[in-house]
Amino acid sequence: VDTGRVVGMYGVLHDITEKHQSEESLRNSEEKTRLIMDASLDAIIWIDSNGAILYWNPQAESTFGWTKEDVLFQNLIEIIAPEYVKAEYISILENYLQRADDTFMNQLIERKAINKEKTEFPIELTVIPVQQNDEIFFAVFIRNISERKRFSDELKMSEKRYRNLFFMSPLPMWVCDWEARFLDVNDAAVRHYGFSREEFLQM
Repeated sequence: VDTGRVVGMYGVLHDITEKHQSEESLRNSEEKTRLIMDASLDAIIWIDSNGAILYWNPQAESTFGWTKEDVLFQNLIEIIAPEYVKAEYISILENYLQRADDTFMNQLIERKAINKEKTEFPIELTVIPVQQNDEIFFAVFIRNISERKRFSDELKMSEKRYRNLFFMSPLPMWVCDWEARFLDVNDAAVRHYGFSREEFLQM
């Protein structure tokens, strides 16, 4: 007779230890990746196929002056690109999405950027497309090269001043290597010794 009383129970148990271990391993891996990106000397930015910012590391904050909270889900091109290059950046993104044109992908290129104060500066950047299921994301690596460009410009100016002094000197002057072969001579040396510059360089 059914009295309505519970007289027993039936249950099924599943061992989910392996599942928990896999999830923990995945979390640890993601955490390590995040720590590495946060510690990078380059600005690392993730954007979706519309250019919206999904990740913005501390170096990006330092480089551009915007915090992660300021820029999350904002359009990267609108934030860091000077007006005169925005169309180029948009075209690069569209060409890749529409025609798989990877001319500018995975390449180290020099361009201009602006920070929060609208100050323009030179950058090196690499854009790496990442396919995840049916979605495409882009990892953008950016480095401010202002100091390197300044040093390079100063070096060029120094070399130019040296060459001007070298060639304009009224005294015969030349440059030799360790084996005493002529590498360069000035006009005064050509006039004084009667050899052409080409003849000097063959001596």
